[in-house]
Amino acid sequence: LLQSEAFARNLYENNETAMWSEDLTALYDLVHSINKDDIDEIRLFLKQHEDDVFKAFDAIKRSYFNRSSVKLFNARNEAELQKHFTRKAQLKSERPLDLCIAELVAIAEGRSSIRDELSYLTLDGKEVKTIFSYPIPKVRDEFKNVPISIFDISEQKKLEVELSAQSQIINNIEEGACLLKISDESIVFTNRAFDNLFGYASGELLGKDISIIRAPPKSNSAEESRNIHNEIAASGVWRGELRNIKKDGTVFWCNASASSYNHPIHGDVLISTVTDITQRKELDAQLKYQASHDALTGLISRYEFEHRVTRVLSGISSSQSAHAMCFLDLDQFKVINDTCGHAAGDELLRRLGQLLSGVVRKQDTLARLGGDEFGVLMEHCTLDQAHRVADSILNTIMNYQFFWDGSVFRVGVSIGLVAITESSGNFTDLFKQADSACYLAKELGRNRIHAYHPDDTELAVRQGEMQWVGRISRALDENRFCLYAQPIICLEGGGHRHYELLLRMVDEQGGIIPPGAFLPAAERYNLIQKLDDWVVKHACSLMTKHPGFIDKIDFVTINLSGPSLTNHGFLESILRVFETKCIVPEKVCFEVTETVAVSNLDSAIRFIKKLKDYGCQFALDDFGSGISSFGYLKNLPVDYLKIDGVFVKDIIEDPIDFAMVKSINEIGQVMGMKTIAEFVENDEIKAMLKSIGVNYGQGYGLGKPEPLEDLIARSESC
Repeated sequence: LLQSEAFARNLYENNETAMWSEDLTALYDLVHSINKDDIDEIRLFLKQHEDDVFKAFDAIKRSYFNRSSVKLFNARNEAELQKHFTRKAQLKSERPLDLCIAELVAIAEGRSSIRDELSYLTLDGKEVKTIFSYPIPKVRDEFKNVPISIFDISEQKKLEVELSAQSQIINNIEEGACLLKISDESIVFTNRAFDNLFGYASGELLGKDISIIRAPPKSNSAEESRNIHNEIAASGVWRGELRNIKKDGTVFWCNASASSYNHPIHGDVLISTVTDITQRKELDAQLKYQASHDALTGLISRYEFEHRVTRVLSGISSSQSAHAMCFLDLDQFKVINDTCGHAAGDELLRRLGQLLSGVVRKQDTLARLGGDEFGVLMEHCTLDQAHRVADSILNTIMNYQFFWDGSVFRVGVSIGLVAITESSGNFTDLFKQADSACYLAKELGRNRIHAYHPDDTELAVRQGEMQWVGRISRALDENRFCLYAQPIICLEGGGHRHYELLLRMVDEQGGIIPPGAFLPAAERYNLIQKLDDWVVKHACSLMTKHPGFIDKIDFVTINLSGPSLTNHGFLESILRVFETKCIVPEKVCFEVTETVAVSNLDSAIRFIKKLKDYGCQFALDDFGSGISSFGYLKNLPVDYLKIDGVFVKDIIEDPIDFAMVKSINEIGQVMGMKTIAEFVENDEIKAMLKSIGVNYGQGYGLGKPEPLEDLIARSESC
């Protein structure tokens, strides 16, 4: 891709034709603001609103001048030319308004391109006669970056005036030139550049019919000739692009112009000049392809996919056809990328792109949207038909075996399917619907299709969580979180003072939002590690600022999530915080839930051991909720077991809960761990736990959470 881009830039920068880019949005907006259909009425309106016309042309922005354009205007560099060049100021014409109107009318008529003769002043005040041309885009967005070509025809203009006496001058110009008899379209003169361009010897083309240099199909030559003659009869000159053929059979593109002249020897002739623009055409085609195709897979790009979906959406109200779109997200792709490297991942994407191209219908648009995500636009397709196509995609991917470096891999795919209707909204709305359905397909077990329906309650829950994603991100950016502290009380009495730090969000009005409202979304959408990082850094910052408070307590506990536990970078971040904040690690106890520890056992052990080496303590939260708690407990070097509150809250009435709490406590004590019971709501539970031998208790019956800063202030005032 980098080589292709470099090649394209080189073609553009070193093109012999002067080229630059213009933002012509103002012209488009002016034309489409005129509420008239008749071209003559549009032309009259523009003549009557001269100020609006010049205002639109003054608004044109230019950029990316190539070397030929800098040279053409005798500028030292692009910046000097940019400063010098404005269309209105630099046009040298007796009728600038007419030229501008002609350009606007061409846009209004929906022509494919614009070509006109314009004269410019160079930086040293010289006049340059040129042909000004550019392709007319079809949609407004494409007017923002229009390639402009400027061909210097100063010499050609002189030749048109002095041709009868200055044939030698014609023969020496760089552009190819020829004279063509109008009566029989035979070639009566060619200059050296023309012969060289077409690969003929000097004089070899004389007397030959012009069709000899026209590219196939030859049947178009007669129609081309009629169009050229009609244009010359109407305006005196014809300009356009032609596909020609060299003597050796090479087909190439030319920029050509022709005008009539009464030659003193040959009678009525056409004076024609040609310039090879094959490189420019190839560059245009290459740039267009690159913009609309994915470089890795060759599939349609996200940009082009969005353009096609938007086109379907814009015509949905007037169409009786059904359409659908699906969003594909590969499952287990990351395993291949991580195991075999990105080269394997790229190759898998290429092969799947080829494979799926043969599965979708011929009229469908298959696109790579980025990463391991694909999209399919199915036009003129009911939701049932689309479901069958999606089912074929699903089965094809599930049955595909990817061989790499002696290993065999399989991937799956989760597919979100959505019908395109009048109520679909814009592309962003439709994409969110398909994305939501795809995510739900993953949540429901992966390797399945989920179709979007507006009244889908499961999707509604997910969309509610999506709203929390934005709120969490904004709160992080604006530092709208705070820490609460809940005491952990020694049931035997004494001066042990522990506190668990609990996170709260502060809303835009200053209200406190409990963690149950935002943590599920944070965990689902990979924001939980950012919250962990905020808690660690904020807690350590407060501990540094209030050493007196820290001296009065044993330690504070900080909860960590699964992603943080498995991230080596997060571990290094904690160690850096300890070093920069001068924190005493013995004053910090990290909590991880039993489920997180079991799911990431090896990572959890490494994480815990590393921080314990620094002096930190660890507590295993919600112990007893797992299915194999005692089996792995001996492998986890934790200091505290927090007994799941689901067993503690009913310990008085439920003998099974009592037995569970008693067993957990005994196992913990045998292994040298202290035990902490959650959900201690009253004195009766407290007394029962104390009789069992549980060391600590935590719950509303012992102390409610309060703002950490309030706790610190109260402690320091004592």
